[in-house]
Amino acid sequence: MENPAEEIIPAQNNGANGEGGDQNDEFENGLRETIEKKEEQILKMEASVFQLANYYFVFSGVILTYKETLDQLDDRTLILYQRLHPRRYRTMYREHRKKKVRRKAIMVLSMILFLIFTALNLQVATRIILCT
Repeated sequence: MENPAEEIIPAQNNGANGEGGDQNDEFENGLRETIEKKEEQILKMEASVFQLANYYFVFSGVILTYKETLDQLDDRTLILYQRLHPRRYRTMYREHRKKKVRRKAIMVLSMILFLIFTALNLQVATRIILCT
């Protein structure tokens, strides 16, 4: 035993490093778990947004098909009125134009509302994820 202080000090340092290392490992593990949970939440949020977008595209497809069907029906009605009631045709033509404009406005409005809804949904979801 050359120097008893050298033998004691490394033992104390190892003990201190071991305890501190355990605390750091616990902190790192907790941090990793938190990060993994956040990543899972983000992936779930992205999946729900894609699902929402998919629903919207199906919805907009149905609405567009419905709009086109109504426009075709109005066109056929106009042709019928043109042949059967020429005087009434002009009035029907104006009404038909107004209907087309309204339908286009509804399509554009629904698209804008969907984009706003999606943006708000993403914003709220990211705030929830960041806060938890």
